[in-house]
Amino acid sequence: MKSILTILFLSFTCICFSQTRSTKEVHDHHHEALLSKDVNAVMKDYDERSVLITPDGKVHKGTEEIRNTFEYAFREMFPPVIDLKIFQKTIEGQAVFLTYSVSDGESGMKLWDYAVDTFIIKDGKIRYQTVAIQLPEGAKTPDQN
Repeated sequence: MKSILTILFLSFTCICFSQTRSTKEVHDHHHEALLSKDVNAVMKDYDERSVLITPDGKVHKGTEEIRNTFEYAFREMFPPVIDLKIFQKTIEGQAVFLTYSVSDGESGMKLWDYAVDTFIIKDGKIRYQTVAIQLPEGAKTPDQN
């Protein structure tokens, strides 16, 4: 009897550890990590197979390139306090479609009038992400400053 219980316990443990996070769980974690500007937490949602395509058309592959992209974004594009207003969030299967705006949480200044992210999440990781951003009229990109 002990051996049967041990086998059942081990089987249950293996199943629990082998389960991956759902699309919603991954995106919710990503959202919280992004708002806190915690690059280490953000990177838990990506792996070496991940691809991030940014508004400048650059394709960033794997954890090193994606980490560098987020480090740059947190340093150059995001205010100390991020106020993110979500207009639409749609989750369907492995896909997440998100529209939003970003303002400086301290000054209220609008940084991005409208942005769109699309995520494909598979096996508990962001496999593909695209980002498009519309800046307020007259705003400069970080490279233009």
